[in-house]
Amino acid sequence: MGTAKRVAVLLSIYLSWASADQTQTIKSPVLELRPFTNEHGSKEIWVQGRSRETVQHWAGLLDDFLQPYRSQNASADSTIHQCGNNPPPENGVCEVDVSSFGPCNPQSHYGYTDSPCIFLRLNNVPNGWMPEFYNDSYIPEKMPYVLRHHIWKEKQKGNTNRVWVSCKGNYAPDAEFIGSVKYYPEQAFPSHYFGASGKKNFLSPLVAVHFERPRNGVVINVWCTAWAANIPYELGTINFDLMLDS
Repeated sequence: MGTAKRVAVLLSIYLSWASADQTQTIKSPVLELRPFTNEHGSKEIWVQGRSRETVQHWAGLLDDFLQPYRSQNASADSTIHQCGNNPPPENGVCEVDVSSFGPCNPQSHYGYTDSPCIFLRLNNVPNGWMPEFYNDSYIPEKMPYVLRHHIWKEKQKGNTNRVWVSCKGNYAPDAEFIGSVKYYPEQAFPSHYFGASGKKNFLSPLVAVHFERPRNGVVINVWCTAWAANIPYELGTINFDLMLDS
């Protein structure tokens, strides 16, 4: 590999794993997956539903990850608002409601017995950054057909201006084995959160992804993508291996 190509590869890796204090050097947020299996951010989720210790391990990682959001929900700070579909007041931020994630909750151990959940968010959101949305006027070729159809249906309800999210099996066997995938509270990051990035008490919104019944005993390669015109595909996409052994 030539020197120039090696530099390009290293730069790509650097941008993908930049830490939060490097926000100012990044013009786009980066899609982040939780849970991680260790401090190095391994991208393998092995669900051993018959092992109480393993279930508690995964649930504990997500409990820790969600704690700042629970603290935000419990705060009486006047800058935190329940926004619905509206932007927050000036100098305010929108609350991320931790009760809106359906079956992806601590009472069910986030599904890590047989139907696991992951959480997605946009990390390193530059101060004041706003997404450039894909609605149905322009759709990139890489966008899955299922998501295109979902966007069309949501537009009929008036639900536009979102950073849409999709998770799918990477190859044909993965697409077969992954089973039904549901998203909570919706299949997108709503726009009204992002104008407040950089303000006090801002937390990036979350999408909980529930794999309802993945095939047992096989490794499933999963690709998740956040779709916005000003999020480069390589920064808005993350992949991981999912294995259910229950």
